[in-house]
Amino acid sequence: MAKQNFETGFLLNRASFALARYLNHSFARNRLKEFSSSYLGVLKCLWEKDGQKLGELGGRIGLEASSMTGLIDRMERAKLVVRRSDPKDRRVWRVELTDKGRGLQGRVSAVFEEAYLTLTEGIPLGELAVVKKALLKFVENSGYGYERIERKKLQERRK
Repeated sequence: MAKQNFETGFLLNRASFALARYLNHSFARNRLKEFSSSYLGVLKCLWEKDGQKLGELGGRIGLEASSMTGLIDRMERAKLVVRRSDPKDRRVWRVELTDKGRGLQGRVSAVFEEAYLTLTEGIPLGELAVVKKALLKFVENSGYGYERIERKKLQERRK
């Protein structure tokens, strides 16, 4: 059983790596050379709700503050986001999309859709649904899913 568990973990890691490489090549082919697959989590969250707190954003995508700082630095250099101090609490930073970051949503989504169709070719829809459900549970069980992190914070505050 241990070998099977190791192989499953290894395949999850390889699939993540393969997706990132494929996407980065696809972004380059589509004249999005300054764009990286590592930006996707942040941009997805900001496209849903712009101006989130840096810590909140890190929690949603499962990155520690130190990793978020470097990622946001790179995204600022690419002119996709800006950091602004929160007017209500100057210790808090909010991350906001630039016009460029906002304007890339359609192009990035199109590249991602093409990648998804290519990478899932030959996999029946029912199997993809099972994989998605399993991955969601995997993330939830890890404790790094947004909903679980937020529940833990609420529970800690109630103590």
